[in-house]
Amino acid sequence: MRGWIPRMCCCVWLLVGCGTVLPAEERSPIVARVNGHPVTQREVDLELLTSIGSRPPTPSDQTAARERVIDRRLVNETLGTSTTNVLAEDVENLLQATRTAVESGEDTLDAVLKRLNLSEDDLRAAFRMQLAWQAHVRRSLSDSQLRMYFESHRSRFDGTQVRIRQLVRTLKPDADKSQWTTAESQLADIRKQLVAGDLKFESAAREFSQSPTAANGGDVGFVKPRGQLPSAVSEAAFQLQVGELSPPIRSTVGVHLIEVTEIRAGELSLEDARPDLMRELGNKLWVSTVRTLRAKAKIVGP
Repeated sequence: MRGWIPRMCCCVWLLVGCGTVLPAEERSPIVARVNGHPVTQREVDLELLTSIGSRPPTPSDQTAARERVIDRRLVNETLGTSTTNVLAEDVENLLQATRTAVESGEDTLDAVLKRLNLSEDDLRAAFRMQLAWQAHVRRSLSDSQLRMYFESHRSRFDGTQVRIRQLVRTLKPDADKSQWTTAESQLADIRKQLVAGDLKFESAAREFSQSPTAANGGDVGFVKPRGQLPSAVSEAAFQLQVGELSPPIRSTVGVHLIEVTEIRAGELSLEDARPDLMRELGNKLWVSTVRTLRAKAKIVGP
C-alpha cells in the first residue's frame, strides 16, 4: 500500500465508511443517513478508536468522527464501480501486510476481526476501495501538475529544513472558544513587543511558553515539513524567512508563535519528492472531491 493515500490506512477505511452490513442483533443506533443509507454509532465509535485511541471522546470528537465516516461513505459510493479493475494480487498483498503488522504485536488478525464482527472478505472489500482511490489519484494528477506544485513549494519537498523557536500556550482538546481567544490575544500582544524590540524571543519563551522548549528559549532545532510538529505550525514555518515571526497559529495542542532562525537548503529532486507530492495533492483531491459530493448528497440526521 502506498503512503500517499489520504488518512486511509487499511484499518481506517475498513472500519469506517465501507458500509459493512451487520446482523440485526449487532446493529447500533443510526446517527445519520447518506443518500438513504444509514451511518451507525458503531462506525463512529470505530473511527474514534482509530483517531483518538482509548481516551474518552468529547462532543466535538464525536461530531468530527461522524463527518469523516460520512465523507468516506460518499467517496466509496463514487468509487464503487472502479473496484472491479483492482488486481486481486494487490488486494492479497495488502491483506498479508495487515496480517503481518497486527501479528507483530501480541494479537492475531483473526482475533481482531472476530472482536469487530468482521471477516477477511470485509478487509478485501476495503482494500479494493483504497486501491481504487489510489488509481483515481494517479489518473487525476499529471506530471506537469506535480512539477508545477513542486516548483511552487520547493522548500517543503526538496529536503529543506528550518530551525525555529516557539512560544506555546497549551490548551486541552475541549477548551472553549474564550480560552482560544485569550491565548491568541496573549501571543498577539507578545508579538507586538517582539516586533517593537521591547522583548527578546528567548526571554519571552522562558517566561510565557508552556512548552518543554521554554527552558531553551523556545529553540526546537531543525525541523522537516512533515511529521515533527503539528501541521499548521510546520506549514507556517516553511513560509517564513530567517528572522520573521508568524502570527499566532492554532494547532491541536494550543496556540503557537514561531520564529525561523536558520534555513538549511535541500537538494532533493522532483522524483525524490514524488511520494510526498502525491500524498499532499491526493489529500487536496480528497478534500475537493468530498466537497463536491457533499453538495449533491442528501445527508440527514437519525
